[in-house]
Amino acid sequence: MNLRGWLDVFDRQVFNGPPENTRESVIAASKALSKGDWKRAVELLHKLQIWVHLPNSEAVKAMLKRKLQEEAMRTYLFSFSSAYDSISIDQLTRLFELPPRTCHSIVSAMMIAEELHASWDQSTNSIVMHRVEMARMTRQSREYTEYS
Repeated sequence: MNLRGWLDVFDRQVFNGPPENTRESVIAASKALSKGDWKRAVELLHKLQIWVHLPNSEAVKAMLKRKLQEEAMRTYLFSFSSAYDSISIDQLTRLFELPPRTCHSIVSAMMIAEELHASWDQSTNSIVMHRVEMARMTRQSREYTEYS
């Protein structure tokens, strides 16, 4: 079974206790990351026993933390951009503990790839969100996936 399948199983459970093995830790970290909670994801993954078997594990853990911070910011913007009219780069740097330059780079790349419908307001150093009306089919498919 792939990660998506295990995430579905996890979602269908009535109660999810603390992770007891590596798979459950990875699934719990994925769920935390999907909500933008990078700190919880890092905590869960850093507790894994695999790190004692890797040479230079501290460097790998530092790289993993950085990647989780970046992907949590991307996920957060995907999920919650519709709730904002604008968001400052300072707010993103505080939420995800990333340098302003990194936040700016990630957001700019999302804008260029049309993953984020927004523009930069240079005077306030913030991102101004654009409301994009979804096509009827897109809106219905999104509703279907949210409720199934």
